Amino acid sequence: MARRPSATRRVDAGKSEPFGSRKRGLAVAVCVAALAASSYFATRMDFRTTLSRSGNVSEAQGDGYIDGSSCAGCHESIWNDFQSSGMARSFAALTPAHEVADWETENVFRHAPSRREYKMFRRDGRYFIRRWQTGFDGREENVVEQQIDYVMGSGLKARTYLSRTETGELLQLPVGWYAENGGFWAMSPGYDRYDHDGFRRRVQYDCMFCHNAYPSVAPGQDKFDAERIVFPTLPAGIDCQRCHGPGRRHMEAVGSGSSPEIVRSAIVNPARLSSQRRLEVCLQCHLQSTSTGLPYALERQDRGVFSYRPGEPLGDYVVHFDHQPGSRYEDKFEIAHAAYRLLKSACFRESRGELHCTTCHDPHRGTHRASEHAGDQYRGICARCHAEKLRSLVAESLHTPSSQCASCHMPQRRTDDVVHVVMTDHLIGRPDVSRGLLDPKREVHGPAYEGEVVPYYPPGLPTNAEDELDIAIAQVKAGSNLAEGIPRLAALLARSGSHSARHSFELAEALRRAGMVRDSLQWYERTIERSPEFLPGLRSYGMALVETGDPSAAEAILRKALELHPDNSRTLHNLGLALLRMGRFPAAVRSLEESAALQPDSPSTQNALASALYESGDPERAESAFREAVRLQPDYTLARVNLARLLEATGRRDEAAHHFEQSTAGKQQ
Repeated sequence: MARRPSATRRVDAGKSEPFGSRKRGLAVAVCVAALAASSYFATRMDFRTTLSRSGNVSEAQGDGYIDGSSCAGCHESIWNDFQSSGMARSFAALTPAHEVADWETENVFRHAPSRREYKMFRRDGRYFIRRWQTGFDGREENVVEQQIDYVMGSGLKARTYLSRTETGELLQLPVGWYAENGGFWAMSPGYDRYDHDGFRRRVQYDCMFCHNAYPSVAPGQDKFDAERIVFPTLPAGIDCQRCHGPGRRHMEAVGSGSSPEIVRSAIVNPARLSSQRRLEVCLQCHLQSTSTGLPYALERQDRGVFSYRPGEPLGDYVVHFDHQPGSRYEDKFEIAHAAYRLLKSACFRESRGELHCTTCHDPHRGTHRASEHAGDQYRGICARCHAEKLRSLVAESLHTPSSQCASCHMPQRRTDDVVHVVMTDHLIGRPDVSRGLLDPKREVHGPAYEGEVVPYYPPGLPTNAEDELDIAIAQVKAGSNLAEGIPRLAALLARSGSHSARHSFELAEALRRAGMVRDSLQWYERTIERSPEFLPGLRSYGMALVETGDPSAAEAILRKALELHPDNSRTLHNLGLALLRMGRFPAAVRSLEESAALQPDSPSTQNALASALYESGDPERAESAFREAVRLQPDYTLARVNLARLLEATGRRDEAAHHFEQSTAGKQQ
């Protein structure tokens, strides 16, 4: 794609240049699990071992959610059936009851591309992951040990492990467990590369949307202008309300002795919805066009991540996007592609709304194709439409009476994005089995998609100005179509005097991403005019000012952000960079130390702090901070080079040579 010429070179806002240069100058979980049942983890400091039945925080927010286990009182049989399903077991605190993987033996896994070794183990009833490298003179270095708190996935296909910080953030861990061939440890999806992000991949609200029931968040915290990272409490997976809607009115109607009609009308029964609304109950989680780039979906204006309710049009909540037809992505097959592939099927399109996910799957039981009678069940479903064709094939000896349709027309296939997992391809058709659908794959980390991002669902977009703005934002959100998307979005905003802070912010971010930093300033200003307390806008505006050579103006903006949102580590980090650029080294040290105290796992903050310490005349503490940056992110080239230069300057040339070599080792593979 042709890029627009850069008006200003963008400086990476998470980095400071090598300290010796005197020039002062910032990155699915892929779905591997289904949905789950109820129970809530407490927020106390002993959350790792304590469970609470306190209920969903949504109840406290007054939107009608209750503890999902309350449903068992009247629906005991359904509830019990659901508890044994893969969905009900897909998210939990990691305890002996949820182990699945082997924790008794020495589970050491060496990842060659990143030259890092990992060990998963249990100690004193708790679970841990430890990472290290062989460093200078054969000594262990860059050791990180993290407690494992949660497990995502039933173990039918895979399990992903999460750690929770003291501030309530969730971190995906770099090693996961895969069920294929009896089970083994390997890198989590997206980590099989020399420069993976280690222990810093934060689980965002949109990830939790599909892997859990709605968690506790402060009112409005899940909207566009919020910091989407903190989970004060967590449910233990999807419960009944995810498909049936909030249960409070239903429970109150039961308790008050209301008529059966009133009781039924107080809860959503997907079976009574229209064909499209019923399907969308499943699509809310299971429709993903791709796990990489684009973006694949955008929430509508003023909608929170956890605001969808069963029975409402899905398109009122979110718009889905896809690659442009003809861009070599038509046959992509990913782990969360069941609904995406089904919607492409001729069987689905020609069924006129009669074919749904629940045609074959009972969500209360989680029927799996490997069960004893699943093949016969699916064959019977196919025969509802294809009975005459099946009889003809049997008569011609092309099929036997017991032939299983799904084994050929919905075959098992290895996914492109989670290469250690095999899933059912729901594109019903005649697959080319000669391609080796189960052959091993390696993770592909090629260039990001560049091209038109097209609306995918709901069909028929655009129909109004909001649709046009969403489609324009999709072009630039992940940098897929900057050259065409930036002028398109700018033209729409120029015609609309009522656009929101979200729209101007997305244009400002796109301009900055394209290197047109000076052009971005006016749009950051418009963002702040429309939403003066919008923290991401204030923070990015401040860094754009630093990048265009006006750090004093940046300081004023960033200090305003801190007044409105105190103790924000990222704002303190950016302020430290502005102060560093102005040569106010002691003040930069203070700001960066505050940032590091709030977010101690940030290697870029440690690197910037080290640079400020060195310039302040404290090389000993600077060395310690450079080493901490490298420990947190061993492939952090800039921190490695900075450390090497400091070591060289103090006469430790052998160790300096080691770090110079390690700074480029991964890239040479």
